[in-house]
Formats: sequence, C-alpha cells, structure tokens
Amino acid sequence: MGGALAVLAAVYVGETDAVVCWHGVPPEEAADTRKIRVPLQGHFALEDDSFPPQHVDAVEERLKEGNFDYEFYRYRTGHAFGNENNEDHDPEATRLAWRRMLGFMAGHIG
Repeated sequence: MGGALAVLAAVYVGETDAVVCWHGVPPEEAADTRKIRVPLQGHFALEDDSFPPQHVDAVEERLKEGNFDYEFYRYRTGHAFGNENNEDHDPEATRLAWRRMLGFMAGHIG
C-alpha cells in the first residue's frame, strides 16, 4: 500500500518535493499520473503477484505521456523484496534499491 500512496502523494500533495515508491502503484482510476510534476523514482519486482509488471508498465506509459522525467527500476525478485520479514526479501536487490534511492533523494531534497 505504501508504494501506491507514495505515487498518489506525487499527484495530489503540492508540497511534495520528491517521491520514491517501493513495490506498488495505484489503480489507474485513482490518479492521473500524467499530472505528476515532482521528481519520481520507483522500485518494483518483476515477480510480483500483488503489483504485476504490466501495472507498473501502464503507469510508466502514462508518465511518458505526461512527458515527465522519472526513474523506474525493476528487480528480478518478488513483492516487498525490501522487507526483511518477507519471504521474498532479496538483500542484494534491497541494497541496490537503497543506494539508488539515497542518491536520488540527495539530488532532490535540500
């Protein structure tokens, strides 16, 4: 739920400076992601039954339609790979995603 809420914040919360989404995206009817105007980075699993890759691809297509710069990363692992209490936890993917996220945030938040 957190990843979807992060994307919704990028659409609806004007005070947002930058958004990083892990693991999920909102349903298309929840928000027009073509309207995002803050830096956005996303981390997604390719083997995710909760948020299948085609859902992430659909959000990415809408971002492209909005002519917006964003970064989406996909990892060959399962849903919630960054949660060490999850059966799909993937330490290598988590470390890489954290490195990418910290660099992204350092570049966008003062």
